[in-house]
Amino acid sequence: MIKKEENTNIFFQSKKINFNFILINIILCFFYCLTDILFVSGNYKINLYVTGVHGIGDAIAKVLKSNFSILQYNSSFVGFFAAFFYLLVNFILFVFIAFPKLDGKFNIITFLNTIFIFIFLTILTILINGNNGLVFNKMQNFFGIFDYEGKFWFSNFLRVFIVSLVTGIIAGICIRIGGSTGGIDIISKYLYIYKKKDISLITCIFNYFISIIATFLIYTTTKEFYWESIFLTNFVKIPLTTFFMYLII
Repeated sequence: MIKKEENTNIFFQSKKINFNFILINIILCFFYCLTDILFVSGNYKINLYVTGVHGIGDAIAKVLKSNFSILQYNSSFVGFFAAFFYLLVNFILFVFIAFPKLDGKFNIITFLNTIFIFIFLTILTILINGNNGLVFNKMQNFFGIFDYEGKFWFSNFLRVFIVSLVTGIIAGICIRIGGSTGGIDIISKYLYIYKKKDISLITCIFNYFISIIATFLIYTTTKEFYWESIFLTNFVKIPLTTFFMYLII
């Protein structure tokens, strides 16, 4: 698996970062964020725990929203806060890990992708999941196809599969072409280079760790474990995302 990653990087090191290359990354980041907004951050009774750095921000935002009544009527707060948290943590990771330790191409691509993801998360959250009444609100819950209640073994499992498929493939493509989607991918890249650890495996482990943090953060507020969300995230979403990511890498 590690050898496969090395061969891929050697092939793509000859590629220049031109306009078309950046455009491809913009498109990937857009669909990466759109998938999250439509299938994870929508108005669902059974919520999925968001993984990655974005997931920690998502969990913190949900705790804040539950404790401050002024935030409870702002449907875009969670997505907006998570996007800013994602940007802040990535800034720290770039300063202390990426820029000093990782290669220039990876840093440039990942830095651009981080900015794109932040912009798309912020804008799409406001347009689709916000309270503004814009026409884009009709896209919430994927044009209403996935309703609020949902049948656990069909509706929720299907949207988990879609999220895992799209985000796993996009994250894999970003790594394969020499960059990443930021966050824990930066740490995984560092451990791959200096500790010879497999990127997809390390990413998977971090996602489980973040899922545990998110679960207990939310529990501190609700005093309840949401077993459906825990099952879908830990036994379906994370394994499938890792699998699709590995296939691409």
